[in-house]
Amino acid sequence: MMYLSKIYMDMTHPMARRDLNNCHSMHQTVMSAFSQSECSTTARSERNILYRIFPMDGSKIILYIQSSEEPDIGKWASKGQLIMESFDHLGVKEIPDPVQLFNKGMLLDFDLLASPCKKTGSPLKEERLQGNCKNGRRAMLRTSEERIAWLKRRAEHGGFSVLTAWEAGSVSVVGSNNKGDSIKLTGIRFRGTLAVTDVEVFSNTFQMGIGPGKAYGYGLLMVSLHH
Repeated sequence: MMYLSKIYMDMTHPMARRDLNNCHSMHQTVMSAFSQSECSTTARSERNILYRIFPMDGSKIILYIQSSEEPDIGKWASKGQLIMESFDHLGVKEIPDPVQLFNKGMLLDFDLLASPCKKTGSPLKEERLQGNCKNGRRAMLRTSEERIAWLKRRAEHGGFSVLTAWEAGSVSVVGSNNKGDSIKLTGIRFRGTLAVTDVEVFSNTFQMGIGPGKAYGYGLLMVSLHH
């Protein structure tokens, strides 16, 4: 079972503006409705928590949150910046096991905000064997062609093929974590049509998301039947 939550954020509230201006604060607000984990760095991935922000006209934005654990909506409702509106008057909709939702060959229109990057400065294999485990930095792919190719490579390993795809804008987030380290990420909004090639693998992709930056609003694959 999975869960899709729909929340409005009241941008007249100072805490909502804080969350929108600091992606780590937004991450903490999203995570506040889920059970705590002994390891805070894996809490999101263990529960397959993904979210996506959609700006609206006026003073509200929509926040969609997908998870494999049911959120405690009372914790969200207690926050002044969040307005619970709903699918079932609760703000949360149950989603069946994705394996039951999809079929091989099914055509789906998709909307994905992802961060297509490549790592630079990573140590070579020989250096890693000698104890150099320093992580490289992620660099945004520069051209649309490179980014679409990145998406198609992800699709090959994600149980689907990309039939059509185009870029529909970019979204950047900034912030700082509890250690004071700065965070800056840029994502591309991809839209198009895909075909499911492997139901089990695609179901895992649907639950786990695509690409880096999942803690900060990237990676949620939103789909609908292609007409």
